[in-house]
Amino acid sequence: MKKQNGITLATLVITIVVLLIISVVTILNSTDSLESTRLKGFYTKLEFVQKRVDNIAATNERYIDSNGNTVYLKEQGLSYDELTDTQKSNLQNILQIENLTTIPMTNFRYFTSEQLDSILDLSEIEYNVFIDFDNRIVIAENGITVNGTTYYMLKNSTYFVEENTQKNVGNIEGLNYTVIKYGDEYKITIAPTNTVGDLNNTGTLKYKKSINKYWITAKNLEIVVEKEVEYDIIYEDVNKNSVTKKIKVILTEESVPNVTEINEEEI
Repeated sequence: MKKQNGITLATLVITIVVLLIISVVTILNSTDSLESTRLKGFYTKLEFVQKRVDNIAATNERYIDSNGNTVYLKEQGLSYDELTDTQKSNLQNILQIENLTTIPMTNFRYFTSEQLDSILDLSEIEYNVFIDFDNRIVIAENGITVNGTTYYMLKNSTYFVEENTQKNVGNIEGLNYTVIKYGDEYKITIAPTNTVGDLNNTGTLKYKKSINKYWITAKNLEIVVEKEVEYDIIYEDVNKNSVTKKIKVILTEESVPNVTEINEEEI
């Protein structure tokens, strides 16, 4: 009997079917992976906002503007009364979806992505958000739709700011302190001696009350402090090149800041 060589039609059909199945599975897995990446990116951005909100809520963060007015960050953005009817309707629908109907809608303030940058120092957040500072809730106005489901907020809406672990690893020429008294509060502007007059490019200032655990990033290298309260301060230059110092500031009765540098081993 003559031996047949080559691929039969049935074998060819089976091979094509298997390859098609493999291709479909690969495409579906790739799509799921891309969707998962999109959702992870969304959560990462919201975590940045959530941490900032937690910080503001915990410290009632504020600063004094050029006119001498105290500005509270939790009072910025648009109030509920200033929202459009569409925005109010969107917020109401989201609260129902997220089972947050017990939270008064009037608690929320609205921030565009531009306001998150200019007011809360949160750059590269492309979402407009509703924020309830009292309950520490952050909601993305339009959310993100992944695999047919729309997500508006973090699964766990409470994220606390990590404790600062920086150490003194270098020296700078010195620090200047400009103190202005407003009622029972003081605005202290802090800058390196060699860069006074160029405050926008000098680096980052972080501070906290000595009794507190969490740090706040200062706005415009200035902090608002209370009378006779001790603060810890960390200054880091714009290049992050090992020139960080940690000091304590105590305001005396004469409104003069008493500054004491803390050695690294004491931190």
